[in-house]
Amino acid sequence: MLLWLAGTASFSAAAERRVALVMGVWEYDAPGLANLPGIEADVKRFAERVTQLGFEVTIVKNPNIAEAKDAIDQFGERLKEANTIGLFYFSGHGGEFEGSNFLIPRKANLKSARDLETEAVSAKRLLKRMEDSGAPVNLVFLDCCRNTINTKAASGALASMQASGVFIGFATASEKEANASQDGSIYTNALLKYMGEPGLSITDMHTKVTGEVEKITAELGAKQTPFQYSGLNSLFYMTPGGAPPPPPLPPARPDPVEVPDTPRPPLEPIAKGPFIFPDSSERVLTRQELLGLDADTLWRARNEIYARNGYIFASERGRSLASALGNHYQGTTTDQIAVSNAFNDYERVNVQTIKQLEGGAGGGVAPPVRDRPPVPAAGPWLFADSSTRRITRAELSGLTKGQLWRARNEIYARRGYIFSKEEGKALARSLGAAYTPRTRSMETIEASFNAIEEANINLIKSLE
Repeated sequence: MLLWLAGTASFSAAAERRVALVMGVWEYDAPGLANLPGIEADVKRFAERVTQLGFEVTIVKNPNIAEAKDAIDQFGERLKEANTIGLFYFSGHGGEFEGSNFLIPRKANLKSARDLETEAVSAKRLLKRMEDSGAPVNLVFLDCCRNTINTKAASGALASMQASGVFIGFATASEKEANASQDGSIYTNALLKYMGEPGLSITDMHTKVTGEVEKITAELGAKQTPFQYSGLNSLFYMTPGGAPPPPPLPPARPDPVEVPDTPRPPLEPIAKGPFIFPDSSERVLTRQELLGLDADTLWRARNEIYARNGYIFASERGRSLASALGNHYQGTTTDQIAVSNAFNDYERVNVQTIKQLEGGAGGGVAPPVRDRPPVPAAGPWLFADSSTRRITRAELSGLTKGQLWRARNEIYARRGYIFSKEEGKALARSLGAAYTPRTRSMETIEASFNAIEEANINLIKSLE
C-alpha cells in the first residue's frame, strides 16, 4: 500500500483543474491470488470523497492488463491540459521484482516473479505518463495487498522509492508486507478521514494517517506503520485552510447503535417468504419493530440470523425452524461459536437487541437497554466473541460479581488455561466440548492474548 505525490508548484483552488482515475481489482479469477471483496466498497467511497474534493472521477473496476494500461494511458492524456492536478488510486494486489513495483490486474497468470513484467502493470508506466504530461502536481494512492510470488526472486513487500519533487507515502514501512484487504482497508479509511481536513498539507495528512493506522492495527494485534518520503519543494492542500470540510462519508460497515428506549406502537413484522425479518442481516432492526412481539416470535427472529449463517440446530425447536425455512436454509456447522464470530455488524447488533428484549419475559415493553445486563449468549459462553471484539462498558454494567468473573475467565478458558481452583474447574465443566485444556502456566496463557483480549480483561477487572 503506497501513496505518492509528485509536485513542483502551488495552485489556487480557483485556477486548477482536478482529474482522478480510481481503479480497483477485487475479483482476480487467477491461481494464487485471493479475491479481495472489501475493495469494492473502498473504491466506491474513495471515488465519492475525491469527487467531493473537486475531482472529475473515472472509475475502472476489475480491469485486465490491457484495460488497465489503456485507462492509465488515457488518464495521462487528460493531464496535459494546463493547470491540471492528477490523482490516481489503485486498490488490489501488488508485487515487486528486481526493484520495480507492479500493480496486478484481473486474470494475471503469475507462475514466477518474472511474469510480473508481462502479466502486471509497472508502476513506472503510471509515473512516466504523469511526468510526460507536464502536470505540475500529481497524486498517486496505491493501497496494495502485497502478493508474495512463489519464488525466491520476488517479495510480497514493495520496493522503496524516492525521487525529486515526489512525496512517497507507504501504508507500511518499505519492504514490509501489509495485510490483505478482505474486509476493507484500514489505510484507505484513514486517508478518507483526513484528506478532506482543511489546512492539512499532504505531508501533515499522511502523518495523521500513520497515527491512525498504527493505533487501529495495534489494537488488532498486528501493528502496521505507514512510512513516507518527501522530495517536494512546495506545499499542496487537498482542502485549503478556511475552506469548509466535505460532508462525512457513510461508514463502510455500520457502527453498533443503541436503539431508542421510548416505547412506540409495535409494527407488524415483515412477512416476506419464510422469514419474519428477511433483511435482519442487512440493516439494524429497531425496537419499534420488536416491541410487542411475543417470546416465541422474538426467539424466531433471533435464530433466523443463526440459520441464515448455516447453524445446525441441536434442539427440536431449532430443527422445526430449519424445516420451516425450507430451501432458504442450508446447515453447515454445529459450532455455534464459529457462527456467532461470523456475524456481520448488523447481525451482531440485532441478536444483542433481541436478546435484551427476550429478557423482558414474553415481549411487550422491555426495560431500557442501558439499565439491563446482556442476556448470556446461547450456548456455554457469556460472551462468545470476547476474543474477537471489544466488549463495551454498557454491556458489562449491571452484571453481578460472579458474572464479571466468568466473563473474564472465559477468555482464559478459550486459550486453554487449566484452572486449579474449584470455581475455575466448574467453569471448565460448564463449557463442555467448547473447552480444550492446554496448560497450567498462567504466564504462557497471558502471553498468548491478543490486544482485544487484553483490553476486555482490563475493562472487566476495573469493574470487578
